[in-house]
Amino acid sequence: MTLGIPGRRSQLAIAVATALFGHQVVADDLSATVPSGGGFVVKNSDGSQERLRVQENGRVIVPGLPGAAEGDTLLCFDGAGELGPCAAGVATGATGPQGPTGATGPQGPTGAQGPTGPTGADSTVAGPTGPTGPVGATGVQGEQGPTGATGPQGPIGATGPTGADSTVAGPTGPTGPAGPQGPTGATGPEGSGTAGASRISHGCVSTTGSALTTGSNDWSAQCLGGNCSDADAMTIYYRVAFGSAFDTAPVVMVTPVETPAYTDGNVYPASAINVVSRTTAGFDVYFGFNNAINTASYIQSFCFTALQ
Repeated sequence: MTLGIPGRRSQLAIAVATALFGHQVVADDLSATVPSGGGFVVKNSDGSQERLRVQENGRVIVPGLPGAAEGDTLLCFDGAGELGPCAAGVATGATGPQGPTGATGPQGPTGAQGPTGPTGADSTVAGPTGPTGPVGATGVQGEQGPTGATGPQGPIGATGPTGADSTVAGPTGPTGPAGPQGPTGATGPEGSGTAGASRISHGCVSTTGSALTTGSNDWSAQCLGGNCSDADAMTIYYRVAFGSAFDTAPVVMVTPVETPAYTDGNVYPASAINVVSRTTAGFDVYFGFNNAINTASYIQSFCFTALQ
């Protein structure tokens, strides 16, 4: 076996060779002093690879450890630099962060029922109402209570069948309201009187101002002042214009025909009829009710007659 050591003439090399391969074994320590900046090296058989290096600064390098087989024992050193296995707990690092919670395991078997705990303090919150219990047996009938107050009158029942004809006449019913005035009839034959109207213009007007009946057919009408289809409108009036002017302002007679229902569903017949702006060319008329005035008049169909 050959030990290749640089600086064969140095005393260090001779001492190492003598210590490793000498035939005499001594009990004293073998000491090797490395040159400045050098180290103590042990190589393989052909001197191509280092197996152990001790540097002058005390570093110990074993180049073959990274490629050696893995072991299961840690190596430590003490304060004096002596190598040896690590004591228990020395190689334990700081506690790492807690890992995520694992999956919930299967539920274990139900344990035995524990002893009854002490009675707690009375709660100030009422618990939920329990289920309705079964109906109990019918008790004995109690005494009749006092008569209750008379209840409200029930709805009117359906009309019963018609009874047999009575031989006694019933009382006369109240007179019903007057019906709407019918349209003006055709002009009758000329009278035999010595004096009469020299001209008559007449006809009937709808709520919207159109002609219901044309009558003498020498006039036209308009609904003015607002929405003539709205029964709630309060500023409606009607203007009648003659086809040709009268010689003098005629006498005008106006009769309401039909009053549309108001907002509340009731019908209020016109109680105030005011003919204004009467001239030889025509006239205006307002219809109101309940002491209405000209500025509070409503839609209304009517008939008129103008005489001269």
